[in-house]
Amino acid sequence: MTKENITKRVKGDYTPDMDAYDMVLEYLMSTEQAATIEEANYVMMQLDEENIQEIVGQVSKVIM
Repeated sequence: MTKENITKRVKGDYTPDMDAYDMVLEYLMSTEQAATIEEANYVMMQLDEENIQEIVGQVSKVIM
């Protein structure tokens, strides 16, 4: 999946009330790093705060 495709998917699913969980979930699903919500939840449990903030920052740049 190309960066352009990821950008389109993330932008298309963004809503103004998304929190960090929703942003990371959408990122994991749109980049095909997780195939299900359960897999995404497992991956998120393995992430540290720095990784989460990095993903939220990337998603924020794309949607703003």
